[in-house]
Formats: sequence, C-alpha cells, structure tokens
Amino acid sequence: MGQCSSKKKAATAVVDEEHVLDEIERSFHSSKKTNTKRQKLARHYEGVDVTEVYDIVEIIGQGSMGEVTIVQKKHNALALLGDRIDPDMRRKMERSSSFTNEIPTDPSKKEDSTKRKYACKTVNATRMKADEMAEFINEINILSDLDHPNIVQLFEVFKNKRKFWIVQELCSGGDLSSRLPDSTEEDVVTVTEQILRGITYMHARNMCHRDIKLENIMYADMSPESEVKLIDFGLSNKFTKGQKMQKACGTIYTAAPELLLGGGSTEQTDIWSIGCIVWIMLVKTYPFLRVMNDLKDDIKVQKLKAAKFVFGVEWIRMKISDFGKQFVTECLKADPAERWSVSQALDFVHNKWMPHIDKGREEKGGSPSKPRRKRVRMKTSTLQGIQEFSNLGEFKKTVLMTIAYTMDKSSLTELKEIFTTLDLTSSGTIAIADLKQALNEMHSDKHLDDGTVEKLFRGIDLDSSGEIHYNEFLAAVVESQGLITMERLAEVFDKLDVDGKGYISKEDLKLTLGSDYSEDLVNSMIEEADFKKNGQVDYDEFLRLMFGDDPAAGMENVGSTALNEDIEMVQKLGSFRGAGHHQEETSAG
Repeated sequence: MGQCSSKKKAATAVVDEEHVLDEIERSFHSSKKTNTKRQKLARHYEGVDVTEVYDIVEIIGQGSMGEVTIVQKKHNALALLGDRIDPDMRRKMERSSSFTNEIPTDPSKKEDSTKRKYACKTVNATRMKADEMAEFINEINILSDLDHPNIVQLFEVFKNKRKFWIVQELCSGGDLSSRLPDSTEEDVVTVTEQILRGITYMHARNMCHRDIKLENIMYADMSPESEVKLIDFGLSNKFTKGQKMQKACGTIYTAAPELLLGGGSTEQTDIWSIGCIVWIMLVKTYPFLRVMNDLKDDIKVQKLKAAKFVFGVEWIRMKISDFGKQFVTECLKADPAERWSVSQALDFVHNKWMPHIDKGREEKGGSPSKPRRKRVRMKTSTLQGIQEFSNLGEFKKTVLMTIAYTMDKSSLTELKEIFTTLDLTSSGTIAIADLKQALNEMHSDKHLDDGTVEKLFRGIDLDSSGEIHYNEFLAAVVESQGLITMERLAEVFDKLDVDGKGYISKEDLKLTLGSDYSEDLVNSMIEEADFKKNGQVDYDEFLRLMFGDDPAAGMENVGSTALNEDIEMVQKLGSFRGAGHHQEETSAG
C-alpha cells in the first residue's frame, strides 16, 4: 500500500473501535441500496465467515490488520443443489454427462490442486486506524464499479462480527518487478499498452489510481504471454476535471513533483507514475528517487521537482529506441498540464511505438516473444448469439450476467480480443458508435441498419449506462459459446436466493437490482420464470427458464467445467440468513 501525507498523526493511534465498525457498517449497508445491478455483482454477505465457503490454501502475506491468503471454494456438485429439485429431475441430472464427469467420488477428498483459486484479503476492523479504515471502504467501493480485463476483479465481500474478507481474482504471475531483469523493450511496450488500457478506463470514469507502481501491477499467471492487471485501489479517488485532489498519496519512486510541492494532484499524476515504471522496466534504473531516504538528498529532490533527467549509458546499453525515450519524456513533465493524457499515451503506443517494434522484428526475420495486437474475427454464430441475448427477458439476462461475472476468464482470450476490437476508442467499454462502425465493417451477408444496432445495444447495456462493459459483453455471448455449466447455474441460483429459502422471491430480486429496482421490473422478472404462478421461482422453474420445456435435454448440451474451471460450491451461503451448422467467419473490425 502506498503512503499518504495525512497519515502522520492518524497512523499513530487507533481510533475508537465502535466508530470504525459503525463507519464500515454504514458503508456496507449503503452500497446495498445505492449500487446498480452491475455494481452489486460483487456480493456482500453478512454473518458469514469466509472459511464456511472457502478453504485456505496458503498464507501469502501478513500485516497489522490481517492477512492475504489464497483460497479455494469448498465443493460437492450435487450437494450444491440440495433438496431444491424433485427426485426425477435429480436422477436425470445424475445421468447427464456434463454433470457426472465432474462429481467427486469421495466428497471428503482433498481439493484438486488445479481447482480455481482466489486471493482473499482478511481485515480485522478492531485493529484499523482511521486512514486504514477509509482505504478499506474506498477499495471495496471502487472495485465494485470497475469492470475491465486489465483490472483485478472483486467477487465477494464477507462480514462476520469484527472481521471482513475481500475475495478477489488471483493474479499468480508475480508483480512487474518479478520479470524486470529479463524484460525487453518489446515486453515493456506490451505491458505498457495493457496498463494504459486499464488507466484509460479509470480516467474515463473520473477515477484516479494514485498509487501506480511495480508492486501494484500483477501478471495474471506464470505464462510468458500473461496479461497484466492493476491491483490495490485503497488510495484511488474520484476526481472532477479541473479540480485538484489535495491529499498527497503514492509511493516514493513514482511520486510526481506536484506531490512534493504541495500543489495538489490530478489524474495526470498517474501519467507521471506510468512514465517512471516504464523507465524502470526499460533500463532497470530509477529516474529520480528510489527510497524514502533519498528525500534527504537535495540534488535528487530538486531534479525531481524540475523533472530534470538524462538518458544515460544504460539507455545505450539496452538499445532503447527513440520511441521509448519519447514516451517517458512526454510522461515526465514537471507541469502536469504539459504531460500526455492517458489517451494520447495509448495512441502513441498503438500508432508509433508498437509499429516500430514490429517493423524492427520483421527486419531481423524474427518473431514476437508475445502475441501482438491483431484484427480478430467473429463467428456468425457469435453475432447471432448476441442478437438472441438482446431479446431475452430481464431475469434470464441477469442469470447470464452473473455467470459471466463469476466465471474464470483466463481461457476467454478470443472473446477478450473481440471485445477489445469492438472498443474502437480504447475506452474500456463499447459505445453505440463503436458498435455501429464495427458491425458496419463486417463483411456479413446480413446488413444491420442503425435502428437494429441501436436495439441490439440497448439489449446488451444491462445497466442503461450508455456503454457496454466487459462483463455485459461476456453475458451476451456465454450461451452461444457453450459456457453455461450446471455448477455455474447452481451458483447463480444460490446468489439470487439471498437467504437460502430454496426459491427466488421478489425481495431477493429487489436486493439484486439495487438502485435499478422498480416494482414493475421485479414483477415482470418473476412473471418471466414463475411457471407455477405462485409468485416465486424455485429451482425447477429456474432450469426451465434456462433450458426450455425439457431441462434434462438442455442439460446434455451445457458446457463442461472440466474445460473451464472445477466445481464451485456456495451451498453454505444459502444457509445463512441475511446473507451443428457451418459457421461463417466475418471480420469484426
């Protein structure tokens, strides 16, 4: 975690325990009412200890407030369904190949080491200081609103008495510093593009990270081609264009001059930090300060304040291109107003730096060490799936959105590339103009006029924000891509059945919708799946909604978690109150 100047006194004394708990409690309950349906996909559970749902695999970090662990969900596939379905349906499910292949023969057997893992941050509220409490609440609120392939995803927040647990996406490939010694300029430009994509998305939403550093950018996995993700949003903040944030936050080796000068910061402070880490990745040295003790060195401090630097012998030794030098030069300007905006930096990477790297590699007859950005192709069936999704009822859309949000996305490279291609402005979301242009450029035998595309867009934009987020896009394709599994459906049912009654009620949907709630919407959603006409939706009706009048036949066609992720068990959450034809390929832009 970074450092803030406001911690000088607050960090020395623990505030009143009840005050801390009251503040967190107020934020915890407030988010339930004010968050939209999309923001509420990161579910909050009260009165539930995380160990009731997850097994702790490994402790990877400890601090004064708690610890960071790697966890796995407990599981037993059929136990997940309990007694919510009739015996005949249960027997059919047991015979389904998509189900029996994944049932452990011994429920007590130790979890498979290949099973999906998560990162879990444990926080003991009684040990929190005032500033730590603010960072903790802020991180939950910020993460609940972020939805981007290069930003770590929040899944669940648990609260039990005085302890809290944040369950997040696990990035197992180490931080940027772990690959620093072997990184080439080609590696750096690939990573820089991904960092800029994440920050572009944040800045477009008036959010500033404020603590960009090597340690806060993680590789998703250990593979050489792993993408990177931004983490740790405790110091992040909403900003207003033209207004400065007065609290100085960050880390010493990426700290911008304005933080030392006390003039307040803007989103351009993130650009300075990116310039610093790109410098470090390129030549393995630090442009200005490195450790806190360097603040005692007047020469170094003055160089930082004036943004004075030279490209020394290490730049020659590493054979860094003029494009690499230009990038850091435009980021490391003393005056924030003279620095590139994040969109200008990303445009330079796409249109100048990357093409230069690719040209140099081709001239040498080599091949890239990592996949380059490329035009992707969308199958006609994918487009048809999106069209079908846009016409679905709100209940089924909510189910598919929840599946998309909770599933392991590590194997969805092609879908992520399609999303990136449709995002013509690199904003991190798809605008209506993006969708119209991209679909217009497709060499499809079926022309989609503007009115049809607009209807399609409205059908995918589930939170009516005027833009399609990553998980909304995935929700629109999960069914056509065969990504539905019985385990994922059972997990979604348990999430919607908030207090474990065995059915989904109007009150459950009200809690799920958050600020998107309306009485008419809830009534229409219940009516969509209430085949028994009793004002609620049980599991049989839930399956019928997803698979039609013959759920057993539909289950034979669901995807297999053996190809995506292992069985996930969330049964105990419900026990706590309160808590084949030819596929023509067409260009997608």
